[in-house]
Formats: sequence, structure tokens, C-alpha cells
Amino acid sequence: MTSTIPAVGPLPAPETFRPEKVTLDGISVEQLQHHLTLLKWFKELESGDVAADKRFLLLAEQRYEAWARILQSLADRPNDVPVPPIDIAYMWHSHMLSPHRYYEDNYYLQRRDTVMNIAFPLRQLHDTYMSGKKPSDTTIRQWEKVTHLPYKLDIADHPDYKSNCKWCDKAMRLDWPTIIDLRTAKVPKSRVTCDGCQAEWNRDTVSGHLFWTDVKRYLDDPAQSLVRGAILSPGMGFTDPSAADQDHVILFDGLSSEDIQTRLVDWKACQWKNIIADLKEVKTRAISRRRWRAIHPQTVDKMGGAYRELTAPFSLDLCLAVQRQRKFTDTMANIQWDTPTSLGM
Repeated sequence: MTSTIPAVGPLPAPETFRPEKVTLDGISVEQLQHHLTLLKWFKELESGDVAADKRFLLLAEQRYEAWARILQSLADRPNDVPVPPIDIAYMWHSHMLSPHRYYEDNYYLQRRDTVMNIAFPLRQLHDTYMSGKKPSDTTIRQWEKVTHLPYKLDIADHPDYKSNCKWCDKAMRLDWPTIIDLRTAKVPKSRVTCDGCQAEWNRDTVSGHLFWTDVKRYLDDPAQSLVRGAILSPGMGFTDPSAADQDHVILFDGLSSEDIQTRLVDWKACQWKNIIADLKEVKTRAISRRRWRAIHPQTVDKMGGAYRELTAPFSLDLCLAVQRQRKFTDTMANIQWDTPTSLGM
């Protein structure tokens, strides 16, 4: 028995083949090329000087915090969003790689999820890279008009790290070895005390202050504020404000805004050992009233994980997130995708 292979028409000439039209689950080859270009640019941002590299990441995180808040104000006008500088894109990209936390963090900032309408500017960043990493004058003007920040991040312009005391709002200027140790060391050796109020500034106390601040905001206005870690449905990952509010009501039952204010002015009350002790009292009270089982079993742990040791208003350390991603970035950036050997041919 013989079989015949049906005749096929001539293949298209190479110059008529349009790889950008080929898609896989809605992702085109062109988009993949743009993403690979971005990863290559990220790779070029890395510095062999460990201290300089950490300075860059810490400053980029500061700038991204400002950008995230600005993004919320532009959520209803996505066409007005400027193309961010590469350091902002670096943080934004890493944040988006943790979608559950990215979604919750953005909802937390303004209690709405319209920021998800804003697409990551992959093509525009690719075009900037291909033009010699030189953004257009229009891009720079639009960025500076919206953010009031310089477009380019140069660590030489930042001889020290600027912050404010969480307890007395006094301006603080920390030298880089100290802030790098406090922010990145597993067990920091440095110790910083505010000259104004003698509060200890470290990951433990600053993150605790952020936690109590958000609890107070919730108690002051439950309709407009929620505490991170309990905003999304644990199983499905979508916003569930009613379920979150139910957990909040039980978890913070018996606490008043005035109670929290006394904790906010005392740096020792912002230590996590004391926060945990406070929450244990809440749990004991809820159990005695047979209400504890109404709280989702993961809520308390998720709340703690969204704040503890984190000094920025995000539920993950973005500097560490970037560093974790670098192994993958290195692999992708070092592959010569335009050669046959890269495809195993």
C-alpha cells in the first residue's frame, strides 16, 4: 500500500515572513525580542562594585516608591503615563514578577485596582535601548513634569541616604556603609539612633511603625484603608474587601485609634516582639468571644509577612527581588539569540 504526500504551495520568501505576527498564547515574537532586550539592559546595570551596586538599588527603590504613588494618580489616564527611566523599570519589572504582591500593593496604595490598566512599556524601553539608551527629549520632559524627579539616576549625586525619623520626623542623613548594612545584612552590625527623639532606626522598628500606621489608618477610615496581607483572597488572588474587612474587624477588635497613636510615638512599641505580644492578646480576646475561627487561617501570617523587616510600603524587599532575579537575567542576557547555536541547532 502506498501513500502520497499532498502537494503544498511554495513557501513564502524570507523577506515576507513576519515573525512579529507569530504568537504563542497571545505573546508575539516581537514582544519576546523586546523583553530579551530589556533583560540585556538590566544586566548592564549591574556593577562589579558591590557597595555601588547596592547604593544604586536602594536609590532606585526610593524612586520607585514615588513612582508607584504617581502611577496611582494616573491610573485613569494611562496615555499620560511617561516612560520611566531604566532604574524605575528595573524595580517595576521585579515587582510585577510577584503578581500577588504587586496586585495587593497597588490596591493598598489607593484602594482600587485601576493601576492594573497601565501596561509595562516594553516596546518603548526597547526602542530607547536601540537608540543608544537615549530617551527622547519629550520623554524626559514628560517624566520630569509628572514626577519632579531627575530622569537619570546617578549615585554620585547622592553622597548619603536621606530619610526622616518615623517618630519625630527629623531629617536623617545616613552614610552609605551604615544604610547598606542596616538594609541588606542578615544580621546588621550598625546601630542608628535619631538625634531628636533617640528612637532606634532599623528594619524591625521602621517596619513595625509602618504596620501600626496602616492599622491606625484603617481604624480612622475603614472604607478607605486596609492593612496589607489581608486584601486579596488567599485562594483566588482577587481583591475581596468585604472578607478583608471582616478579618480586620476581628483582628483589631478592642483597639482604638488612640491606642495605636500611643504605639506610634514610642519606638519600642514598634518592635515586632511587642507587636506580636499585642496580637496575641487580640487573639486571646477573639477566642474567648468565639470569633477567632471566623478569621482566615493565613491572615495573621500574611500580614506579618507583608510588613516585618520591610522599610518601604511594599510587601516584598524589591532590592532583594532584583538580586534574586539576576541569575535568570544573566542566563537570558548571555544567550546569543540571533545565532543558530542558541536554539540547539
